[in-house]
Amino acid sequence: MITLKEIAAEAGVSMTTVSNVLHGKAKKVSPEVEERIKKLLVKYNYIPRFGLNALTNKDSKIISILVNTPDFVERTPYERPF
Repeated sequence: MITLKEIAAEAGVSMTTVSNVLHGKAKKVSPEVEERIKKLLVKYNYIPRFGLNALTNKDSKIISILVNTPDFVERTPYERPF
C-alpha cells in the first residue's frame, strides 16, 4: 500500500499539500497541482487509514467503556451505585 509520503514525492509536493487536497482544504494549491495529486490518489487507489490517524491524532473522537461484570450493563446506576 502506498503512503502519503510516496504520493507527495511522486507529485513533487509536500505531504501537507497532499493531505490538504485529500481533505478538501487546498485553498492555496493551483488547480494543476491539485489535479495531479488527485490523479495519483486514484492511480494508486489511496485509502486513508483511519485507525493509524486515530493513534497519531490527539482528537480521535473515540471513547471506550470498561465494564467489569456483564450484569452491570443490565442494571441502572440507581439500582447499584457502587
